[in-house]
Amino acid sequence: FWQLGDGHYIGHNAMLRIAPFSQYCALPVLPGRAPLGGPLLSHDFVEAALMAKSGWEVWFVPSLSGSYEEVPPTLIDDLKRDRRWAQGNLQHLRLLAGEGLRPAHRFLFVNGAMSFLAAPLWGLFLILGALGSLHWANTASDGSVITPLDWDWLVSPMPFWLFGVTAILLLSPKFLAVLWVLRQHGRKEQFGGAFHLVISMFLESLFSILMAPIRMAFHSQFVIQTLMGRGVSWGAQVRGDQETSWRDALRYFGWCSALGLILAGVLYPFLGAWHFAWLVPILGGLASAVPLAAWTSRPALGRWAQRHRLFVIPEEVHVPQELQSLSADRVAYMPHIEGDPFVQVVVDPRFNAIHTALQRNRTAAWPRAAKLCHKALEQGPQGLSNRERNVLLTDRNSMLALHRAVWSTADRTRLAAWGLQSEAQVLSDA
Repeated sequence: FWQLGDGHYIGHNAMLRIAPFSQYCALPVLPGRAPLGGPLLSHDFVEAALMAKSGWEVWFVPSLSGSYEEVPPTLIDDLKRDRRWAQGNLQHLRLLAGEGLRPAHRFLFVNGAMSFLAAPLWGLFLILGALGSLHWANTASDGSVITPLDWDWLVSPMPFWLFGVTAILLLSPKFLAVLWVLRQHGRKEQFGGAFHLVISMFLESLFSILMAPIRMAFHSQFVIQTLMGRGVSWGAQVRGDQETSWRDALRYFGWCSALGLILAGVLYPFLGAWHFAWLVPILGGLASAVPLAAWTSRPALGRWAQRHRLFVIPEEVHVPQELQSLSADRVAYMPHIEGDPFVQVVVDPRFNAIHTALQRNRTAAWPRAAKLCHKALEQGPQGLSNRERNVLLTDRNSMLALHRAVWSTADRTRLAAWGLQSEAQVLSDA
């Protein structure tokens, strides 16, 4: 409401006036070395600011339909995108002094940077709060020693005021959104019904609470890495189904779970049950990082939730014409894939040609990709995890090399692993 014509773009889901956008929105290359210099890694806010600087407006139109974008399918992929955004949003602070920018867009630059800078500030707040609790939990106002469960501490209003204000700030937008849906005639059915909508809101809030400390830990790491000069580049993003194995979850989030468990073990004896209870959402979220990363990546759980009308959105109840047309176009113009799609894209010359034409050469990925190609030939497609398959699928040279290698092998065991029974079968298929 208060942005009015000074809004910003959201990813690629925007209706653009192409001529002024092409004329005024070329992204600047910041002077200095990366990560705070060089190409901008977050474009939306800057493009909107440049449009406004040139006399145009950018508006949010909530009722505008027909534009969709899938979110990253796993917590790992989501945090990889956040890593780029963290660097890009910190770069925006260098644009604050730019001439001709509107105040709203300068504020958006600060707000975007604070979405990541708030993480280490929150972490520092928690550390200072824990240290303060260590003191106040054992010292009364007259200097005498007390226990954490003394009545004087239990009736102290400050923790409850802080908790109440925090809960209102975090949860009231969700309650207002649900209330708005329930007041719209026929609207709640598009979200699975009133009961399922309310249950979905509470479950989503629970997941958000558990995810918040995990994001705090990683966002703090991202900010520190950026300020220390460790940058990232703009890589391809994953949008299709992608499961996180327990091994990958442990590799990426094991330190986070260990940190939560260690802090819980160290702080509980000093804080006692009452003070420790306030830290349970934080420490519980950190400790559950590994299982959360694995479980939230499972497409089967998502389909189960959809069958039970949880987390349902209107586009799943009434499929828009754009998505129906997309499905029809896929049936009409694309050959049908049967069985394992990865195997078909590797083996079938038609699929391989179409797929590789849409990929780019990722030279930085080739050393690892070459090892994965060898692993795929030795162990067959079943020997690759979904993430390893994705490394190969997103590199043009890998898919071409693997395609040639599978068709060139004379080992019948390897041929059978890829669905080719013998050399004669290969030739007949060709």
